[in-house]
Amino acid sequence: NLMMMLFVLYGYHMYTFEHSVDVAIYACMLYLSTISDNNDIDKKMFIDLFICGLLHDIGKIAIPVDILDEKGETSSEDWEIIKRHPIYSFKIVTNLCKCDSKIFKEYKNDVSRRNRLTYGVLLHHRSAEDVKDESNTIE
Repeated sequence: NLMMMLFVLYGYHMYTFEHSVDVAIYACMLYLSTISDNNDIDKKMFIDLFICGLLHDIGKIAIPVDILDEKGETSSEDWEIIKRHPIYSFKIVTNLCKCDSKIFKEYKNDVSRRNRLTYGVLLHHRSAEDVKDESNTIE
């Protein structure tokens, strides 16, 4: 469930939690800024953007806190570990979309929305080449 995942993130790494809330708000504000006075807000798109922003870094719960909080320059080994978090986020959100909870039930039955959410979470940090190279990892 969404709230449970946010509580986990909040307890695991406060900075990432705060950043995720900021991203969710910014994504929605950016979306609203693109709506003209004559157009209605696509409520599903708005909700999808908000949830995607909240969960885009949820995979960082799989990264050791000492790496996330590392001071100074990040070692190349640690950077390779950090770069995996979008894949972890993708897997977590994909599993959430299989839930029957009130929020995620719609994603379970709507492939278009589910893909928008899951791949939005994955692709926010990745180039197309990165995703192509890691296609086996995603499965």
